[in-house]
Formats: sequence, C-alpha cells, structure tokens
Amino acid sequence: MKKIKNTKKDKMSVGGKIGLAVLIVFMAATLLLKAIDPNRGGGARNLIDLFS
Repeated sequence: MKKIKNTKKDKMSVGGKIGLAVLIVFMAATLLLKAIDPNRGGGARNLIDLFS
C-alpha cells in the first residue's frame, strides 16, 4: 500500500513541476512578445519604464 501511495505522490509532484515550468515559460514568452511588439499594450515602453 505504501509503495502505491509513494508512486502516486511522486507522479503528482512531477506533474505539478511540469505545470509550473509550462506556466513560467508561457509568462516569459508573453513578456518577450510584449517587449518585441510595442503595439501589444505598449509593452516595450512599459518595460523601459519599469527598469528606469
């Protein structure tokens, strides 16, 4: 019983890590697109304002 529970828990944590990684990649890609294309919500100007 314990072995089955452990494998289930491991699978869940791995799935959670994959989901988190996908979310981070998606967020980074969105930020990059906004920085490259100023017409999308004025992303480049907003980034410049943030860092200055």
